Amino acid sequence: QQDRQKLIEAVRYTWIESVLKPAVENEQYIELGMLQSRDVVAQPTHSLLPINLPIPPDQTLRELFEKQLGKLLILGEPGSGKTISLLRLAEQLLQLAERDSDAPIPVVLDLSSWADKRADLLTWLGEALFSTYGMARQTGRDLVTDRWLVLLLDGLDEVAEDARDDCVTAINEFLAENEAEMVVCSRFEDYLKLNEQLAVTSAVYIDQLTAEQSEEYLQAFGAETAGIRAALGESETLRELAESPLMLSLMPLAYGGMSEAEIADEETSEAAQNHLLSSYIEKAFVRKPLSEGVA
Repeated sequence: QQDRQKLIEAVRYTWIESVLKPAVENEQYIELGMLQSRDVVAQPTHSLLPINLPIPPDQTLRELFEKQLGKLLILGEPGSGKTISLLRLAEQLLQLAERDSDAPIPVVLDLSSWADKRADLLTWLGEALFSTYGMARQTGRDLVTDRWLVLLLDGLDEVAEDARDDCVTAINEFLAENEAEMVVCSRFEDYLKLNEQLAVTSAVYIDQLTAEQSEEYLQAFGAETAGIRAALGESETLRELAESPLMLSLMPLAYGGMSEAEIADEETSEAAQNHLLSSYIEKAFVRKPLSEGVA
C-alpha cells in the first residue's frame, strides 16, 4: 500500500499538478464536443451503432472508457486538447484509485521514445515506467501483466514516422496477449495514414471549435478582444486558426487591444499561425526594464 501511494503521488505531481492544472487554471477552459467513432479501430464494439455517434455533454471520458472495456483511442487535430483530455481521464482514475485500493493506477507515458529501441511493448513499458516514475523495470512489467495499471499512452503521432506502423503492431500484439486497460492518443490525420488500426474497442474524436464557441470565448475578455472578433469576421485563415483551442487561447494575449486593421490577414493558415505565435512570443516574453541601481 505504501508503494501504491507513492506511485499515485508521483503520477499526480508529474502530470496533474505540473501539467494539467497550469494548462487549465490560468485561462478559460474550452469544453469541446466529442464524437465516438468505430470505423477507425480494429475491434469495435456495438457495431450496430452509427459510425460517428455524438457523446452526450454530461458523459465523462471515464464513463465512456469503462463502457468500452477499458480500451480507447483519443483522436483530434493539432491543438485540440487531446493530451488535456487524457490527463483529465488520468485525474478521474487517480481519484478512484485513492478511494478503492483494488482499482488500478493510471500511468501516463510518452510513446515517442518507443522508436529508440523498437522493443516489444512490455519491455518498453518497463523502461518507460523506470525513466518516468523511477520504478524498477521488473516491478513495472509485473504490475502491467497483473493488471494493476491503466496505461495512458500519449503521442502516437510523435513516434518517428518510419517506426509508427511497427509501434501500432507492437501495441496490438501486446493487447492480444494481455488483458490490459489502455488509452492511446494521436493526431487524427497521422493516425489515418497508418497501415494498421489499433485493436481497441472505440475511438473518441475531439471536435473542432465552432464559430459560436470561439466568439463566446473571446467575448469573455470584453473590449480587449473587439479587434480580434472583427478580424475573425473578415479573415478566413484567422477563422481556421480559431478552430484550434490552443491557437484561440493565444489570441487574447497576442492581439489583445489591437484593432482589426492591426491584425495581419495572412493568405495561408501557416502564415497566420506563424504571425500569431510571433506576436504571442513578443508580448509574453518582452523583457522588463531593470530596476534602478541594478547593473
